[in-house]
Amino acid sequence: MLRVAEAGWRCRRWVAPVLMSTPVISAVVAFGMFASSALAQTDPFIGVAPPAAPAPPRPPRAEPRPPPPRQAVPTAPLPDERIDGRVHRDRLRLRSATVPLPPGDWVEINTSSWVTQGPSVFTGGGRGGQGGGAQMQSSSEITLVRQRQGRIVAILVAQATTPDASTAAQWFPHEVCGAGESLERRAASADSSTQDCARLLRIASGQGVGTSSARGAIGALEGRRPGFVPATMLGVQYRFANSLRAVAVEYRFAAEAPPGARPAAGAPDTALQAQLRSWMQSQHEAVRSGFLGRNTGPLQEP
Repeated sequence: MLRVAEAGWRCRRWVAPVLMSTPVISAVVAFGMFASSALAQTDPFIGVAPPAAPAPPRPPRAEPRPPPPRQAVPTAPLPDERIDGRVHRDRLRLRSATVPLPPGDWVEINTSSWVTQGPSVFTGGGRGGQGGGAQMQSSSEITLVRQRQGRIVAILVAQATTPDASTAAQWFPHEVCGAGESLERRAASADSSTQDCARLLRIASGQGVGTSSARGAIGALEGRRPGFVPATMLGVQYRFANSLRAVAVEYRFAAEAPPGARPAAGAPDTALQAQLRSWMQSQHEAVRSGFLGRNTGPLQEP
């Protein structure tokens, strides 16, 4: 018994200091923390807050939309320019012919008359059937314009020539009947005694059937401000001639702009071409009747 008691006392003497030492305490504490953590993850009643719920998935990123197309802001229509001149409606008389007009107010910007002697337009037999020789001819020309929203949208140039009363005219070929470029041409007759022709073409500034006097009057309007007179227009030209007279009429039209907007430079004229092809044919007889001196007009609007 004595030996057993002594052994127990020795054991307590050596074990107690070891258990109280710092490394042992640290190990015990660490083990306790580990056990508590493991228990908290498996036992919902420990009171430890559950882990946070996973974040919801992010919606797919929307692709940026292209900006809407820019709309042209219409500009206010310009006021009409003041153009001094006689106003014609429906028709006008030029020597012994009638020139029918499309609807609207047509302002006269130029007139001229002249008498020439020579074979530049016709030759023919004189009195008594004598042939050849230069003969007298009298010519007149008129130029009209039609304005809309501060812009020239149509131009008319008409010429009429009558030979001396004693002369049977023999007319040289006219460019409307066969010479020069055109978008469309129709010629019912184009000989030296009778001419009945029409053509559609583009007419640039300084071109057309008019004389230098007519081109000068149109050029004066072009100089007022840019765009007042279109640089290029579509024109329908008619040429009629017989033994009594010859008439050439040119109707020029510009592609119209939408109300309140200015026309874009170089705007396509395909639609206007189609309209004028039909108009050239449908109005042919009315223009021809005027050439014969009948009271015709007004013409239809293209």
